[in-house]
Amino acid sequence: MLSTFAAGYQEEVLTLMEKEEEEFLLHEQVKALLEKIRGEVLKTPI
Repeated sequence: MLSTFAAGYQEEVLTLMEKEEEEFLLHEQVKALLEKIRGEVLKTPI
């Protein structure tokens, strides 16, 4: 499950980078993505 979870976010990061035509994400983009991941992790049952 973890690999599927991580792969989904890897795809999201690559899509953002392609959309912005950049090698790196902006601090604000990374912060928003980490908040989204944190929310998903906290609501995932153990």
